[in-house]
Amino acid sequence: MRRKLAKWTNSREWMGIMKRINLLVIAIFLSLFSGRIFAEDDVLLSAKQVRPGCSVILHKAYPSDIDPNVNATVFDEQLLWKCAGAETVPIGTIEAEGSGPKIVTVFYRSNEIVVLARWTSSSAGADFQGDFYQVSAFHLEQQNNRTTFRAVPAITKAFGDGYDGVLNGKRVTFPYKNAASIRARLMALGL
Repeated sequence: MRRKLAKWTNSREWMGIMKRINLLVIAIFLSLFSGRIFAEDDVLLSAKQVRPGCSVILHKAYPSDIDPNVNATVFDEQLLWKCAGAETVPIGTIEAEGSGPKIVTVFYRSNEIVVLARWTSSSAGADFQGDFYQVSAFHLEQQNNRTTFRAVPAITKAFGDGYDGVLNGKRVTFPYKNAASIRARLMALGL
């Protein structure tokens, strides 16, 4: 028996099995601990800072009259809340503005989700060329054992128009392009 086992463990077949097992373990590790899991363009972000066991899902939603196989640049970015063992709850939507938004950063504050989105404009005939940024925030509310979110327009208003490029022939810069600068501005404003 030992002779057969020793012979089998030294064979090429055993090495092939071990290689497949190692690759499977690596794939499982990456999918569980990477922080981002891609499934049909959805992005899953841990929200354990807000509530353990919960995540924010970024989901591209294409308008009904748009075929994503033909024009994949026009889409809304839906934000969804998913907690283990609970139904998915809509957080809010970052809408297309000529093209779909690029989510630059998502961060969390006490019962809030703050999102920085960017749209690129490169039309030579437009009065603006460059990137347009928007800061949005959504407040988590718990009522009657039901989770909901409401937009916080005061935060969006505090950052104003996010032009970064050339507007009406003049160079303009939007200074809030990352979580650190947005946090600092919110703190300075007492929001």
